[in-house]
Amino acid sequence: QKLQRKIMRILIPCLTILICGCTGRNAIQKHRNDTPSEKETLSYNTYVDSRGVSFEIPKVCEDITNNELGKLLKEINPSLDFVGKVGLPYGNSLFSISSYNAGKEVHIDTAFNETVNYIAKLGEEPAENYRVVDYGIKRIDEKVLRYKISCLNDSVYSIMYYAMKDNYSRYLYELKLTCRSQNDIKTVQDFLEKIALSVNYNH
Repeated sequence: QKLQRKIMRILIPCLTILICGCTGRNAIQKHRNDTPSEKETLSYNTYVDSRGVSFEIPKVCEDITNNELGKLLKEINPSLDFVGKVGLPYGNSLFSISSYNAGKEVHIDTAFNETVNYIAKLGEEPAENYRVVDYGIKRIDEKVLRYKISCLNDSVYSIMYYAMKDNYSRYLYELKLTCRSQNDIKTVQDFLEKIALSVNYNH
């Protein structure tokens, strides 16, 4: 078991790129209406964090927060609150919820701009072949969602959405899911948007 744990510690830095946030072009878009068939494909579990913030997470996402991989990822990134394994067609990858503490209350735009300019790292070194693909703002009904998309080695795409209570808080929430093909980004975005729209700060 010690050997297995040592191997996992060697491999985990590679996985942190999939979990720790990082996304170029401003955009404000209108979201298309979900069709009934899309809504009927997913059922949800409610996840509530230690601050009482709730998220409706599709049941296709298997909670692995408390298994060995989840615990090791949390050791590397203590801001991780939830880790789930998601199968196809939603990326066949890891989904995460992180809450980043700014140490003081800040506006969401300030925190969001910092994440956009953040340079991803592999261990202690800046990740090579990393690039920001897109970032921006989406207006969906009465809600405003901030997102960013990054790519590593032209093979791993990370899609992230951000939320903050009253747009002014010390905590910035990041919802993240990865995929292996640019063709899957839209599907992953749809998956994440459903969760982002469900965020409730008064659970």
